[in-house]
Amino acid sequence: MQAVPDKIIDLKSEYCQNCGASLSGSTYTLRAKRQVVEIPPILPIYEEYRQYSCTCRECQAGSRFSTWVLIALFNMAVRWSRLYLIFLCINIFHLCVFKTCLLKYFLCSFRREQ
Repeated sequence: MQAVPDKIIDLKSEYCQNCGASLSGSTYTLRAKRQVVEIPPILPIYEEYRQYSCTCRECQAGSRFSTWVLIALFNMAVRWSRLYLIFLCINIFHLCVFKTCLLKYFLCSFRREQ
């Protein structure tokens, strides 16, 4: 939770839920507020790997960079591990929220029984 969120969205009814009359000009009272964490979408990054070859001046043998496939696979593995880490953090956060809600439920039900 942040003291000052990046974006505030006010949810106000424009019409009475009972009779349907307009509520314009009415005084509103803040009843509750909740913060939601939004993770921005992951955008693809397109990389082009260019493999060059040349001829040796001494022996006239052709030479080229041959491990470009390994570099591409390594970069892809790094990206997948970052993505996995993001999903892992999201799941841990949701699990903590679930445990907190469950604990509050049991504490409230325990207090009611006493």
